[in-house]
Amino acid sequence: MSAKTSDKISRLITAGRELFSRYGIRRVSVDEICQHAGVSKMTFYKHFSNKTQLALQIFNDFNRQVWAKFDQIVAEAKTFPELFRELGEFKLRMVEQMADEFLMEFIASPDPEIRAYIAARQIESLQAFHRVFSDAQQKGEIRPDLKIELVDYLLNKLAEMMQDPLLHQMYPDLKALSQDLMNFLLYGIASRGKDYE
Repeated sequence: MSAKTSDKISRLITAGRELFSRYGIRRVSVDEICQHAGVSKMTFYKHFSNKTQLALQIFNDFNRQVWAKFDQIVAEAKTFPELFRELGEFKLRMVEQMADEFLMEFIASPDPEIRAYIAARQIESLQAFHRVFSDAQQKGEIRPDLKIELVDYLLNKLAEMMQDPLLHQMYPDLKALSQDLMNFLLYGIASRGKDYE
């Protein structure tokens, strides 16, 4: 791929991220994305079959950043409470990078490609957190009587709940909702007598 082609793709991705963050996916046209990026529609369709493909690329890039940082935090954290807090803070910073409307429209999208993408990412996430919780339990940092499978189940249900408009009505934004969910999960699984403050 030439530098010129790479630059055009990068501009389309940047334009898509900016416009989707401001207006959501549905309300932005391919024409608007191309105009914002300064490229032709022919160039857009050479690299993306539709807006959904562009949105998936944006989330895929975002997802790669998330997992690289996740692995770094897991490798560097000394205790489970420290790990959990750092992961929670990182999640909040990542949520802030994406506008609520864009995130919510993506998460709640009926599009089969987006649904399949989200399902695959949820499986990856559940597997990663299962490993984190299992390791912490083996080290005695979370309750030994807790079934890790219950944590897996609850995390899966939390992912489903994030699509519920009623839940979103309780909070001013995704950051506040995410903060409460992280606190609920941390203090619900803490080993008795452990200092998590």
